[in-house]
Amino acid sequence: MGTGCGVNGSVAASKSHHGVAVDVNPIAVDCAKRNAERNGVAGRVEVRESDLFENVSGRFDLILFDPPFRWFRPNDLYERATADENCETLTSLFQQVKAYLTGSGRILLSFGTTGDIDYLHELVAQAGLKTEELRKVEGEKDGLTVAYLVYRFTVPSHPVSGCDSLALLASKEPLPRARSRGDEVR
Repeated sequence: MGTGCGVNGSVAASKSHHGVAVDVNPIAVDCAKRNAERNGVAGRVEVRESDLFENVSGRFDLILFDPPFRWFRPNDLYERATADENCETLTSLFQQVKAYLTGSGRILLSFGTTGDIDYLHELVAQAGLKTEELRKVEGEKDGLTVAYLVYRFTVPSHPVSGCDSLALLASKEPLPRARSRGDEVR
């Protein structure tokens, strides 16, 4: 999802028999196709223009996504790579993703605290997914403490109630945030 230049799609294709890489931006789709050819994986990855699952069918063992995590309206298609008005793309992903995962499927998702990380945790809990934080890199940008994280989300092997999911997320230390989704962007 959101393949951009195709780096994640090419890496995934190098380790699998077949993959699908999608992006809403036709320029990114063209770039990802050329990069798959350059990296010798074009025969194992289909690159398509798609807004999330719009032009995707089937079930997947792995979904990689580095979503736009700034919640304001993008001014153009290029800015759409980082901006997602009212977190619509992220919300849609978590509303739909279980229908596209195999029984043992997983999602690897990158996200930063410059986005609304609390809203991400809320979406994950609503979807009933198990959360594992795989990597966290902290730093400072413009005087603000920021963190970038990689999560693995999976469907639990046994049902987890919403309360259990929320308790699991709430047990993690809160991450510093630059802003929240409701803050004004200047």
